[in-house]
Amino acid sequence: MSTIIEFKDVSKAYPDQPTILVGLNLKIQQGEIFVLVGPSGSGKTTSLKMINGLIQPTTGTIDFAGRPMASYDLRKLRWQIGYVLQQIALFPTMTVRQNISVIPEMLGWKRARQDREVVRLLKMVDLDPDQYQDRYPRELSGGEQQRIGILRALIAEPEVILMDEPFSALDPISRTSLQDLVLRLHQELQTTIVFVTHDMREALKLADRVGVIHEGELLQVGTPQEIVEHPATAFVGSFFEGETGSEPHDFQVADLITAGKYSVDLFQTDLPVVTPTVPAQTLFGLLTRYEMLQVNDQTGKVLGSLSRQDVFDFLSDRFA
Repeated sequence: MSTIIEFKDVSKAYPDQPTILVGLNLKIQQGEIFVLVGPSGSGKTTSLKMINGLIQPTTGTIDFAGRPMASYDLRKLRWQIGYVLQQIALFPTMTVRQNISVIPEMLGWKRARQDREVVRLLKMVDLDPDQYQDRYPRELSGGEQQRIGILRALIAEPEVILMDEPFSALDPISRTSLQDLVLRLHQELQTTIVFVTHDMREALKLADRVGVIHEGELLQVGTPQEIVEHPATAFVGSFFEGETGSEPHDFQVADLITAGKYSVDLFQTDLPVVTPTVPAQTLFGLLTRYEMLQVNDQTGKVLGSLSRQDVFDFLSDRFA
């Protein structure tokens, strides 16, 4: 596996402020999901912004695909780097199709090619093109807007995608569903992803390798298992204490029924149906698209309904 991004003794300082980064040395491999994790203010976002030239190092150099970034036309280089933010900032007066097609339009793609790719990508993230491509951002949920933001970053097939805490403002169901989406898209496309988060559980779930940063210093790089089982410092150990990388939402619809976290009444008809053996991941995926689900037992008898709030209440009780 070849190195696509390399930080060489990179530091960043501002006048009258503490040093943001100190002597960062890091290699990111082509095709991996590399997650940079650490508390707020540790230097994660600064490092990410350096990869596409939004912030310049005070000292040191950064190579992209074996060449110093200073040797590139920065504007053209950014076309090879997708960027997904926490606040996705879709253009409010543009439709979903137009938002996804922003970069292809700049690159001079023909309209037929743009439309064909938009349809393909919407299907890839389980959004019906006929229903969604002519909608405006205000007509989408937060999770749907983030899906569109991811597609906007993907459509021009960049070599690298940067993701800066993209799911931290979302509810737990949407967040889990989008984490699964990132893993699925990465498996299909094998694009290099550099993902920043302060959530150690998210880091352990997504990463091929994790980099732990604290107060501007990179403390450890390794696989999730290496980080958890062999922390290099006391801080790394305390940051990941109790984490195993396993998904905490390991339950079925039956567990919500047992806990009484559902309604025995059914106020709507034609709802999607789930049974007691449906796992959490499937449930989360459905609840990103539907406010409520119908619950049937294995014989088809209607037991009642299950809402997003029911799942939030269950998670709050179980994982508090």
